[in-house]
Amino acid sequence: MADTTMDVREATRLAQHGGTALQRGDLTEARDTLKRVVDAGHANLQVWLMLGEACRLASDRDGQEKAADAILEQDDGALRALIWKGDCRRAAGERRAAASWYRTALRRADIIGTLPASLAQLADGARTAAAELEREFGLAVDAGLAARRLPPEARSPGFA
Repeated sequence: MADTTMDVREATRLAQHGGTALQRGDLTEARDTLKRVVDAGHANLQVWLMLGEACRLASDRDGQEKAADAILEQDDGALRALIWKGDCRRAAGERRAAASWYRTALRRADIIGTLPASLAQLADGARTAAAELEREFGLAVDAGLAARRLPPEARSPGFA
């Protein structure tokens, strides 16, 4: 339920306070303050980004994913939010969904080109995670084929 008593000036003040709390590493204060802005219906893209980052750093995957969803509603190519979706789906055990989000994010990163350092670090993590998931998928295919008594040397080149 939106807090209709909060005006834009108060929301702006709270968003700045939440950003300052995030910068100094007070994740609880940052999340609580930024959630108030969200709950009041005054969240913009920057508020969602700060809230998502505070949630990510606090390992609050539900809050992080909610922020990612809100960001992607406003900008479906937001690289940070695409990576967050992959991270959240992977943490939830949804490996195929995670791989899909990571692939989308990495295609976006390739289009963007040179990334700021903090975003480059996230993209590198997504690249590593995507590669790990692809290895897992390959091992699962190999195990399934082996269970059907189809050894690697008897498979068509498409499965190599």
